[in-house]
Order: sequence, then C-alpha cells, then structure tokens
Amino acid sequence: MQAPTRTVNTARAGTSSKNFKPALMTQLELAKLAAKANEAGKLSTNITLSGAYGININNSTEYVLNILGPASAVFTLSADTTAWLYGRDLWLIIENDKVQKITYKEHSLLNYTGKNFILYDEDFDNNWLIDDKAGFRDDVPNVRAKLNYLKQKSKAEYTVSNQKNLLKLDFSEFSSYNGKEPDLLLSGFTFYSRDYDRDENQIQYSDIDNNLLNNLLVPVSKPKPLKIQDLVIHYVPNVINYSDDGSWEVLSKHIQVKHVDNTIKQIKLSESINYPVESDEDFMRFLKQMNIPETKQAMMDKYASSATFWLEKMTVTNNDYEIRAEFTTEDDDAMLISLEVEYL
Repeated sequence: MQAPTRTVNTARAGTSSKNFKPALMTQLELAKLAAKANEAGKLSTNITLSGAYGININNSTEYVLNILGPASAVFTLSADTTAWLYGRDLWLIIENDKVQKITYKEHSLLNYTGKNFILYDEDFDNNWLIDDKAGFRDDVPNVRAKLNYLKQKSKAEYTVSNQKNLLKLDFSEFSSYNGKEPDLLLSGFTFYSRDYDRDENQIQYSDIDNNLLNNLLVPVSKPKPLKIQDLVIHYVPNVINYSDDGSWEVLSKHIQVKHVDNTIKQIKLSESINYPVESDEDFMRFLKQMNIPETKQAMMDKYASSATFWLEKMTVTNNDYEIRAEFTTEDDDAMLISLEVEYL
C-alpha cells in the first residue's frame, strides 16, 4: 500500500475562530510539494557543522520544502515558531520562516503515543551519519575513533563547534547483549547557531468547546454537522499528516479530527500525545471530567443495544456514525485508551 503523502503547514497561531485557517492541505498541493523534493535528487543524510540533511541555519521554509518535501507533522510552539517533524524523530525548529535548529531526539516533543500515529520513514528515521562516518547506535569508542575532534561535555554528550554553529551528539543507554552493564550508544544530535539560545519545547493547542466535544465523541442521536470552527474557541494550527490513515488536525494533546471543507467527519480521542507522559489516573480524571465512559463496562452500558466486542476492541454501528473504541484489556473494568467516531 502506498504511504500517505506528507504535509506541512506554515500558518501562525490563530487568535480566534474569526481568523480560522485549517492546517490540512489538499492532496494535489501535497503531491506538488513532494514532486519538487523528488526532483531535487537523492536526499543527503549527512550531519556536519555546515548543515544537516542538506539544510543549513537560516534556510527558508521554501528551501526546506524543496529539499526535504512535506513534513510528517507540524506543531505550533509560539506565535512565531513552529516545529516540523520528518519521520518520527527528526525536528526542524522554524522561527519567522527560517530554520534555527535541527535535532534528532527520541525523547522530544512527542511521546510514544504521539509518534505511533506517524509512519516510520526510511528517509529520516535512524539513517543519518555524523560527518559521513558515525551512525545511529554506534558506541562511544567507535564514534570517538571516527570523530577524533569531539570534545566530551559529559558521559552522554560530546560536541564539536566553530565560531558560527554548534553540533551536540547525545548518547543513551541500551540493553547490552554481552554483559550486565548497558551500552552507551549514539542516539541523537542537535545542530544550531551559537546565536540561537531559545529552547522551545511546548506544543501550543487550540481551546475547545467541551460540550460540543462530548456530543461528538459520545453521540446518542443523529448529530448536527459541525465545522471545526464551531468546536474551536481559539484555533492554533497543528497537523499530523504522515499517518497510516491519512491526515489529522491536532486540536489538543488528546483530540485529533479529520474534516472535509472544515466539516468534521472523524474525531479521535487518545491518551496524551506529548510529554510529560500521563499516568492512567490522570487520563481517567480527564475522561470523567469530559463525561466520557472511561471503562469497557461503562461503554457497554451506554451502547448496550448496538455494541459488538472483540477482545479489547468495541464497535458501535449506526446509520449516522460508527464508534471504534479500544481498552487496555478485554476485561469489563478495562480502561478506555482510544475512541474514534466516524460520521457517515
């Protein structure tokens, strides 16, 4: 099956539904962006003090699109800063439409729930080389032998720099195959200008009308068609587009929607997609606050006449919508972990 086309959005954070601008792009627009990048030739995966993946500091967003193509996801960090994600771990921090930082980190903006929404991309995931020599999960002695100019900052961090730029190499512990002690292996990098000292690490989300959200997620009768601007009180553009089931507008750390001409066709509730990782108790409190059935038994009680179950999954079929829910186990007291409603 052909993977969905990646998308990207450069819109600034909105201030109200009056300047609402959906983040999703048309398939034609996506195809044109992808074609531009393909024409540029083979993607460079080399990381040096001059650039990363063929991108340098202060390159424009247009240049990035021409070289890398559409991003897997784009998140708003502030009114002038966005984070473009390629694959699951390669992030470009864009300020005022200029690249300011490029980083590959397993623990960054998205947690594992969020990253699992995005398809693995062999062009960007785990395939980079530092100075065309040291690669992902090389051990410390191997990296130091290949890159003998590195300066050690700590047990897990090495750097190389010049007057303009700084390149940090991060090492993480991985289980050892040959001994009791974990191996310290190369896991990521951060490349940025010495002039850039901001550390944007919080995704900004839209504010949502909770009553309308509840009606969408737990429908009991034929719903009135809703547009995103009906649901959103304060809109902030975020989008995940490189997923196994198409593009999703991300409205909050729990809520994603699909739309056609801004009319909501699907809505998805999940555990938090970004750090800090929530506990089960935190998520249960959120479900109770939203008046959403938080267990399999509660969902069975809500849709007793129309629900079918298979192990830990539940489906409710109606002429106007279909509900798909997943729980931690197949037990009746199992906690809800995801809920998706598709309007027919």
